[in-house]
Amino acid sequence: MNKLFLPFLIVSFIFFNLLTGCKANSKSENEKLKTIRQEALQNWKEMKFGMFIHWGVYSIPAGVWEGKQIEKLGEQIQRHAKIPHEEYEKLASRFNPVNFDPEEFVLLAKNCGMKYINNF
Repeated sequence: MNKLFLPFLIVSFIFFNLLTGCKANSKSENEKLKTIRQEALQNWKEMKFGMFIHWGVYSIPAGVWEGKQIEKLGEQIQRHAKIPHEEYEKLASRFNPVNFDPEEFVLLAKNCGMKYINNF
């Protein structure tokens, strides 16, 4: 597994469990989970600087639909702008990231001192 992805995975697991109210079955399991959460959160805090890469079909409208700026998250523009599936599907044929170079993204991030990178 990518070393940069592992911290994100741990933190995601912790936050998911916190948000969903996942509870362990015994006191010792609760203590183990508490320790794992504390360690993962501490590791994440120590990394301080990282990057999440969000890109895909939704990058074509870039937060604007039918001339209106959609104020919510760009990657969820279909839902927030209530774009019909048939309309949104047409964007896929225009999405052609020919100049996408993932190594360039990673090297740039590392050179800037980022400790973790995640791609969505």
